[in-house]
Amino acid sequence: MSKAILYLDQQLGACGFVLLDAGIAFRTRRDLWPTRTNAGQDFNAPELRRKLVERAPVLFRFHGDEYCGIGGAFSAERLTDRIRELYGLRLEIDLVSGQELMQVKQLLPPSVGPNPRTVERLAKLRNLAAHEPPEHDCSLRRQIRAAREKVSRLEAGGSA
Repeated sequence: MSKAILYLDQQLGACGFVLLDAGIAFRTRRDLWPTRTNAGQDFNAPELRRKLVERAPVLFRFHGDEYCGIGGAFSAERLTDRIRELYGLRLEIDLVSGQELMQVKQLLPPSVGPNPRTVERLAKLRNLAAHEPPEHDCSLRRQIRAAREKVSRLEAGGSA
């Protein structure tokens, strides 16, 4: 059994709901994963959605407070209030059927824009790339060149 499925079962049993987002899982259950990246890898497992559909009678998508994902609960009654009480998160909840949940490709709703942290990092990267590199070989020169390469890859449609 994967750690993500263990997390799903334990959260559903303890809270009556589960939020399947690697960031939330890592924040609340650091005993299961050494890093956020490890949690993210476990949450990409294809059987996780199937297990959620099997175990939770109420299924939903959520977004807000820099998190988005899918979840399940035993009851939809006061769900947003219960999430706020236990995790301190203000989330928007959209109930979905099991079939819809299995077909969801993009978890972010169309109304949600890009992550502000990503936008800020990209702006810093572009700012660094705009500097003129020193003539001599130093760490600043290497950083500027690396930033320019990364920006050109991003503008060409590649990934960072």
